[in-house]
Amino acid sequence: DSDDDKDNLEAEGAKLDAQIVECEETLLRVLSEAVEYEQGAGYHERALGILQAVVEYNCFVQEDIIDTDEHLRRFRQFWDSEVPRVGEDGATGWANTDLPTAMAQGR
Repeated sequence: DSDDDKDNLEAEGAKLDAQIVECEETLLRVLSEAVEYEQGAGYHERALGILQAVVEYNCFVQEDIIDTDEHLRRFRQFWDSEVPRVGEDGATGWANTDLPTAMAQGR
């Protein structure tokens, strides 16, 4: 009956949600361990850069990008441009950075 189907779908959805949360928590643990490892090895700027890249890439994404390859290409452009990144003075976030203008200004 349709109520049973609905209950089954809701149970499957809840199970999938729990799996997604577990996966996200695992990814955060791996990221945290990588940053701690870099810091412990004396690579403080690299550790900070890892965190900056993760935040810029995931929180300040350019919404007009659909293709993954294009997404990565534009992010590399942004990252290599040396414009201020999240946590630095003058940072506006990847999505808000006008790269041609920033690069022309010598940033």
